[in-house]
Amino acid sequence: MLDRHPEYRAAKVLERIIEPERIITFRVPWVDDQGEVHVNRGFRIEMNSAMGPYKGGLRFHHLLTKYIKILSIRTSL
Repeated sequence: MLDRHPEYRAAKVLERIIEPERIITFRVPWVDDQGEVHVNRGFRIEMNSAMGPYKGGLRFHHLLTKYIKILSIRTSL
């Protein structure tokens, strides 16, 4: 793609879409039916707003921490 469109290389498009603009992490405390308090972490990765609002959503699963950047890159392409 970069060979066919040298203007993308000059504009450093690849460098801009690989690194997120913003990473937001947050905690969500909640109480289960037995009255026990739990705290979950949430994540939102915002890749590139050049073409409009960010896509994607919030992720809560603890196993996604390693894959959040990959998921957000895929949704922004």
